[in-house]
Amino acid sequence: MTGLLVSLFLPWIAGSTWLWRTWRTANLPAVLGYGYLLGILVTTALIRVWHFAGLELEFWSLAAVLTLLAALPLLPPGQAARQEQPRPGNGPSPWWSAENLVFAFFLSLVALRLGSMLLDNIYRPLFSWDAWMNFAPKARVWFELGELTPYASPKDWLRGASLEGAFTLGNWQSWDYPITVPLVMLWTALGLDAWHDHLVKLPWVFVGAALGLAVYGQFRHFGISRHIAMVLVYLLLSIPYLNIHMVLGGYADLWLASLLCLGLLALMRWTTTRHKTDLALALLFAVSCFAIKKPGVIWGGLLLASIGLALVPRRITLVLAGFFAIAATALWIAGGIDITLPAIGRLRIDAGGIALPYLGQQPLGFTNVSTVFVDSLFLSPNWHLFWYMLVVALVLALAARPQRLRQATPFVFTGASVVAFLFIFFMIPRYSKEAFELTTLNRALLHLVPSLFVFAIWWLWARPAEPAPPHEP
Repeated sequence: MTGLLVSLFLPWIAGSTWLWRTWRTANLPAVLGYGYLLGILVTTALIRVWHFAGLELEFWSLAAVLTLLAALPLLPPGQAARQEQPRPGNGPSPWWSAENLVFAFFLSLVALRLGSMLLDNIYRPLFSWDAWMNFAPKARVWFELGELTPYASPKDWLRGASLEGAFTLGNWQSWDYPITVPLVMLWTALGLDAWHDHLVKLPWVFVGAALGLAVYGQFRHFGISRHIAMVLVYLLLSIPYLNIHMVLGGYADLWLASLLCLGLLALMRWTTTRHKTDLALALLFAVSCFAIKKPGVIWGGLLLASIGLALVPRRITLVLAGFFAIAATALWIAGGIDITLPAIGRLRIDAGGIALPYLGQQPLGFTNVSTVFVDSLFLSPNWHLFWYMLVVALVLALAARPQRLRQATPFVFTGASVVAFLFIFFMIPRYSKEAFELTTLNRALLHLVPSLFVFAIWWLWARPAEPAPPHEP
């Protein structure tokens, strides 16, 4: 039990202490929310380094290094006063005020929701498809052998050439999936010193809690009052399909959605603060999407592109956008794009199909899946009333704050993500088929739902702020 608690909380402490030391304009909920995901990323990176160094995967040795990393920010110097963000309002309200009662009521609902999902997660066996077909077998093998044994495609494994000691999986594509999610399971199993299917997925509840903390903290930074921010966090954490992924555990989609959402929030914050920590977090979480699952290349790439646009003056952005639009149109008229990028791979886009580095090749062809979209978004219980509320919030935001359109960065990312999502499911036959079968559509929607949620709230409720000069440090 001690090892389990250490495996769950030590990464959280490590990430939070570093952010508390460096992110001096953040409030405690934001530090804790971002700190958990940062700590998990550091922990999985530490396991990789440990393996490449040829060391045995022994929990308490890894935990000792992680403890040292957590303690470093607490050493002097570093006692400078924190710059807490000003709170909206005219001072503290008495505890019986309406705002405080609303805050306490929805805080209790969030706590009840998280507590019930924690118990459900513990009691439920590990049977989610992605877990036992893609991620858990890798973690189980690595735990039993004490090393990150390589995996190969079933075809290469059957040939057996130069693959002594390699393993394979029944899902023919999963042998080369990113290994961050299996490493999360492995870390928990190492802490337990035993493999328990129902406990290695506990971090899935923790990442949901961290998402709520980070969203609450950033909403407070944006000037939203504490009781409204808590209501909004409850609305986010009570979305049925998000709860499914917290309870079942084993899927990578919740991790990708959380990293993407927190990266977008950090970028929104950086557009007004220009603090280096905000920019660093946005970049780190965007790049980390690549290490979660293959679609993370698309969403993380779009977030990186949005960050790049925010770093250059608007005039240069318009010139570059115009240049790329003209060049892409000319290449398409000439027959398409087909180039090989050094160390990256082949990029081909034409009327016959699309080939992207790391993601493979797919034919193109329009399929009308609009009826499936309407059913999934507005009629099925997966999302409750989220999409109705999103439409209303965006309409109200456009009517109340059209000036926000000048702060283009969040709009670039969300707009490009929606266009890319529609292109994938309407124009790539494989994913159109999977949309009709309802095998990937809702899981793919989950990647974007928290980001769309915080985007709509930022546009509608966040206090307007004048952006800092472009070149201010």
